[in-house]
Amino acid sequence: MPEYLKSAQMKENRPSSPPASLNLLIRAITHPGLIHSINQDRVHVVDWASSDSMRNAHEVTASTDEVRVVLVADGMSNPAGGEVASHGAIEFLSRRLLRADNKEAIAQALVEVDRQIFDLMTDQTRGMGTTIAGLWIHGATMYFFNVGDSRVYSFSSLGLYQLSRDDTVGGYLGLKKQSSTLVQVLGGSNPQLEITPHVGGKSLWLGESYLICSDGISDLIEDDEIWEALIDYGVQAVDRLASLAIERGGHDNLTAVVVSVV
Repeated sequence: MPEYLKSAQMKENRPSSPPASLNLLIRAITHPGLIHSINQDRVHVVDWASSDSMRNAHEVTASTDEVRVVLVADGMSNPAGGEVASHGAIEFLSRRLLRADNKEAIAQALVEVDRQIFDLMTDQTRGMGTTIAGLWIHGATMYFFNVGDSRVYSFSSLGLYQLSRDDTVGGYLGLKKQSSTLVQVLGGSNPQLEITPHVGGKSLWLGESYLICSDGISDLIEDDEIWEALIDYGVQAVDRLASLAIERGGHDNLTAVVVSVV
């Protein structure tokens, strides 16, 4: 567990162990933005998946007594290819991750979906790819993961922390405002290159929230603004973040999901 998460746990004087089952309130929004007519972002929340025509937020409640999976995929390449890659990644992982139960199994599932995307490529969609970021939750255990530059943040009254790692040149150099050149994604390369997924884990605690978003959000909104939106709006922060990104040009498809432990 990262040191800041350990210190946060101690500062909040939490009980020695989290409850065996918790309740989640989840709200998701995805939008094509102002430049593109097609939305290549895709979202999966528990047992619901977005479509490219989605405009309004979707909200769901769930308990953690079963495995719960939340995913954000940001497709790339030509419109047809990007859609196929992000949809394929969501469809495969939303089922495959239900059978995972540790970090290694989650990493293996991400490697498998990378191969699946290459199998889906045609002459028209060659080179298509997608980022992926998400959460795997069961009981009081959570794993966070990503490949690419879609992000996972942890939020509480103590602050906002990026849990994911940006697979970009700047991200590898430790730059917050980074070059957008991607180092790895699911699919994308030709020929296929080996990927190294980022997977971490922690315990869930009552009152925490998590944000998963595509770079259509994080490129246009600073971390302190994200923190303020989460403080002021709770799960409805996704609506606020989408509105802010659109006000600032909406140059990319944009997706945000907030998962609150309630």
